[in-house]
Amino acid sequence: MEDYNNVDEMKNEEVEIEETDRIDDVDNAETDVIVQDDADVDVAITDEESESTDYSDGEEETPTPVEDERDGYVEEEVVNSKKKIKSNKSMSKKKKSIIAITVSLCIVAIVLSIVLPVVFYCKPRIFVKNADQFVAGDKVGELGDYFYMLDKNIVCDSMTLEGEDVYSIDMNKHSLTVDGDFVVNSSKSGTLFIGTRKSDDEYTSKKASLKAKNIRITAPNTDIVIMADISCESVSVTAKSLRVGSFMNGEFTKMDMSIMAENVRFSGNISGSATSIIDIYNAKEVLIDSGVSITNTMQLTASYLNASVSSNLATVMLDDLSRASVAGTINNAIMGGAQVNMQNGHSCNTYQDINTLVIYRDTKKSHLIKNCKNVIYVEKLVRPVDINIEENGNRIFCNAAGVKHAVGYKLMINGEEVSTQRGEQNTRFDITDYVKNIGTYSISVVPLGDFTEGADLTDAGHKTMYVDGDAATVEYKCEITLQSPQNLRVDENFNLQFDQVLHADYYLIFVDGAMVIRDDITALSEDLSIYIGSVGDHSIRVQAFSFNENIYNSPIAMISYSTTEALEAVDPEQLSAIFKNDGTAINVTWQGIANGYEYIVYLQANGDPNTRIEVGRTSVIDETGAIVYTINIEELPEDVRDIYNPESDSYFDVYVVAAEHDYFTQSAESVCRVRMPAVIATSK
Repeated sequence: MEDYNNVDEMKNEEVEIEETDRIDDVDNAETDVIVQDDADVDVAITDEESESTDYSDGEEETPTPVEDERDGYVEEEVVNSKKKIKSNKSMSKKKKSIIAITVSLCIVAIVLSIVLPVVFYCKPRIFVKNADQFVAGDKVGELGDYFYMLDKNIVCDSMTLEGEDVYSIDMNKHSLTVDGDFVVNSSKSGTLFIGTRKSDDEYTSKKASLKAKNIRITAPNTDIVIMADISCESVSVTAKSLRVGSFMNGEFTKMDMSIMAENVRFSGNISGSATSIIDIYNAKEVLIDSGVSITNTMQLTASYLNASVSSNLATVMLDDLSRASVAGTINNAIMGGAQVNMQNGHSCNTYQDINTLVIYRDTKKSHLIKNCKNVIYVEKLVRPVDINIEENGNRIFCNAAGVKHAVGYKLMINGEEVSTQRGEQNTRFDITDYVKNIGTYSISVVPLGDFTEGADLTDAGHKTMYVDGDAATVEYKCEITLQSPQNLRVDENFNLQFDQVLHADYYLIFVDGAMVIRDDITALSEDLSIYIGSVGDHSIRVQAFSFNENIYNSPIAMISYSTTEALEAVDPEQLSAIFKNDGTAINVTWQGIANGYEYIVYLQANGDPNTRIEVGRTSVIDETGAIVYTINIEELPEDVRDIYNPESDSYFDVYVVAAEHDYFTQSAESVCRVRMPAVIATSK
């Protein structure tokens, strides 16, 4: 095989530089300069210039005077002729100087054109102009020792790279078109790049394309990076890892992929038809880069999918060993999987047959959940509604309003975490040792949730979990004042009580930041029902004051109080259930309630509580506020179906419960009864 432009055998290219210098005011002569590698510089000067600059023995030639009848004419002719000779001589020197500079620049450019690629691309290049030249020949070495470089667009019937002929391919902004199969078989280790080369380890799809009917790569020890724009009918890859750029339909409307690799990364769009399938096996991670769109169905076996923010997938199918974490959009559905974590900001319409579904709750979106064993909703804890600093004796405390569902709180001072405490109401931190020096401190409290990203929740059941909320922050300055009111407490009748502060003359009571009551020193109990009776978290503050101008008012003491409300039960008058005409399903209909979000549907046969099962949940409500939920008889457990006999006096009781969320507790049950009509039972 002919080896093109190897570093050891560089091609001796001829570089021709043409320079034309026209001087109209002298003789309109053209000067041409031709420079070749290792060649002398030839300067061609016109005949007229040669005559005017021809000297003997280093002296100027004196022109022969022309006689004329007029006196003085001969002398004037001689003078003018000398001026002309000097002018031509000066012009010739100027042109030689320009030529010398131009030649120097050309030589530098030629040297740089040879040296810079060798310095930048340290690995030898094997130039190829056709498919037959993809043979390394005597270039035996590791995968990264050489690389092929396309010298032009290449079209061939088929192409197979194997054995010692496998090296990276620099598309060099060209295209490789294989009418049949493009095959790579290798046992080499390292990284195989296909694309336009930017550096030793960076390739791009810019102006580079690979088209083949089928792409077959078997390289179990190799990291494969294909960054050309790819068009093909099918792809089969067995590799250590695989990263690919854009796949385009082109003439292939259906494009299937089968990939077996430890790590798979999609960095560009894939636009196969809806029936095209991407099968991936045994991948520790399948990463979908941000902004990537894939219209093929993606099917994973014993793999983990990580879809980045702004990614867009059509349909995802997972086997029982696969998991997924999705922060982007799934247009159709995600089905199957041991555990699927839908990140905050995700989008998907249907979740089906998932063992454990973890999903951020969004009351502005609706979704359909079918046959998912464990459904875990994730919410972000709210920011504590209040935070303050109080002094008690010689101790200084930071006290934050409790946040419902928090499992603990984190204390931060000047941006650094200093302490963590567990418990929903354990919001009081002793900060004395952290604020000893005079100055201003930024004190923050962060409510902690019970949800940890990546935790195994396969047996968690149906529940709501929470991520950490935003921090509440206050500034603290050290000052000696009245002691903060102590032992603030609210009883079951919304009465606030606290201990008297020594030397205090009166107190101000604040609810949710607004001052509502001024108390004298004898009234240490106040009815706050009109202020904290509404649903939600409330902050209650008390501050002690003195009429003595030399006694400063106390820091504010604060407690929090969470007011909850039970959801109303679904109106039994608007709850109905009816068998479909063929008896295969029960349609349950009811009207949504105020503040309701999700509803749980239970089924019980023949009044036997042992047969009671949860059949599903829904949050899908139409524009009229009506809800319809379908119970498929064939999806019920066999023992429940066996109990029910449509030909006897059997029946089902359907229970509907409004599920707990936010500050609303679960409603009471509403129930209706359904029997299969006799005409359907008889026809069966």
